[in-house]
Amino acid sequence: MMVEKNMKRNSATRRLLPALILSSLLAGCAKDEMTGETFVPFSGSEKFPIEVASGPVTLSVPSSRSGLKPAQVNTVAAFARQAVSNSASAITVRRPSAGGTGTANGVVDVMTAQGVARSRIKLATYPGPAGAPVQISYSRTYARTAPCGDWSRDLAATHENTTATNFGCAVQQNIAAQVVNPQDFVTPAPASLAPAAGVSGASTATTGASSVPATTSASPTLTN
Repeated sequence: MMVEKNMKRNSATRRLLPALILSSLLAGCAKDEMTGETFVPFSGSEKFPIEVASGPVTLSVPSSRSGLKPAQVNTVAAFARQAVSNSASAITVRRPSAGGTGTANGVVDVMTAQGVARSRIKLATYPGPAGAPVQISYSRTYARTAPCGDWSRDLAATHENTTATNFGCAVQQNIAAQVVNPQDFVTPAPASLAPAAGVSGASTATTGASSVPATTSASPTLTN
């Protein structure tokens, strides 16, 4: 009798074994699908994150024996104010090896008159004829994000519940371009206390390390 019961029990177990194996496999597949999902950016800040980078800002000044012309003086002065506003630690003035001494000296004079400390101006030369321009440069930190203009998807032909490819790009670009101190994206500046009620007098807002306006009439080139 005991042998017959054991045989029936083993037979029932063999019949249930394929079902147990199948359920285990299905459970394993469901777990893989849940843990294998990839993150899909949705908001503008996720699709176009802002990063901080460094790059040179350059300005070329044509060399002349008579020194700087009035228009060149204005351009160099604006460039110097921009460098101060961007907290440039050093500004390099490079003249051609065959000449450009007078132009380079004029550049230094204009920059010191705009508040650039003489110790922050580095003089150097590069191989070139006497008529080659004097090159001024400094390194600045700036914020940037991926460029806009990706129209690879047709929004009228999708059934996905996702945002447009360029969604939020313009906003992120504007934030990156308008921020005063890009390092605030890395280490936010501490919040300042508001003036007490009833305090008279004008308040001065400081932007970055300098109060010199960053907007100039010069046309320096920022190379990434």
